[in-house]
Amino acid sequence: MLEDQHNNHLKGGLDLDHYKALMNNPPVSKEGLEAYINSVHERSRSLLLNNANVNIACNTSDGKKTAYDLMLSDFGHQYYHLGQIYAVFRLIDLTTPDYDGPLKQ
Repeated sequence: MLEDQHNNHLKGGLDLDHYKALMNNPPVSKEGLEAYINSVHERSRSLLLNNANVNIACNTSDGKKTAYDLMLSDFGHQYYHLGQIYAVFRLIDLTTPDYDGPLKQ
């Protein structure tokens, strides 16, 4: 079933079931949130490791891009927002948390 959801997403369908489940039953602890993040990471990793998936061409407002190019742009965009959060924290004299990101071992 998970493979069907990935294939549906890659064919242009948007599967929001995973997100809706999170919103209906949000984690109540740090461990629960970490478990959710790890599950999303594993789903993403399985997609990224399949070369057929990352080489799919997608039409965008900026012309055709591969799924790999779009994922790289998304990661950069996430770090952009992380930088915004850190800037706001510093402006209001909050200590910024240590963040190793998804590469933390």
